[in-house]
Amino acid sequence: MELNNKKIAIFDFDGTITFKDSFNSFLIYTFGYFKFTKGMIRNSLSIIKYILKLKSNSEMKEKIFTYFYKNIQYDKYLNDCILYSHNKLPSIIRPDMLNLIYKYKEENVKLIILSASFKEWIEPWAKKKGFYKIICSEFSVNNGLVEGVITEDKSCYGLNKVNMLMSKVPNLKEHYIIAYGDSKSDKYFMDLANEKYYVR
Repeated sequence: MELNNKKIAIFDFDGTITFKDSFNSFLIYTFGYFKFTKGMIRNSLSIIKYILKLKSNSEMKEKIFTYFYKNIQYDKYLNDCILYSHNKLPSIIRPDMLNLIYKYKEENVKLIILSASFKEWIEPWAKKKGFYKIICSEFSVNNGLVEGVITEDKSCYGLNKVNMLMSKVPNLKEHYIIAYGDSKSDKYFMDLANEKYYVR
């Protein structure tokens, strides 16, 4: 399916469409505060190294994700994601951004999500809202079990957001681009835009 209109609106997800991090929100919803807190403490060294820029975003996220899901059936994980997307995710969506999404849909602007989080819990919500593409970080699955390895080329973060966006939407530059983000790591894809807006 080719984009056939002149405008595309590209949204970062966490902190832009949502007002809190959906990765943490998903883990808390699925495992509860106690197990989530225990997992964060167990992985605190990786988190500190990420803050100090000694670990990449993908390395830190992989470490936490595999703590909770390594060797779990992918179908079990997928079911957890669907439950979260239907029951919890709507409560962390910014109302003003939701209104903006509806406005763009009425104007027939193509909508894209570009997120470092995983597609499985974003996609059920995003498809209902009419997003054209949901481009996210990807992890490995082996024989139906979650491995959780996130290679740098599959980490939809920072500069690699541009690489993944261009690979999924090769005719992107033919269109008028409107971009929304909330952090310095979003500047790379936002620099492609004709209009860019930082959400505070």
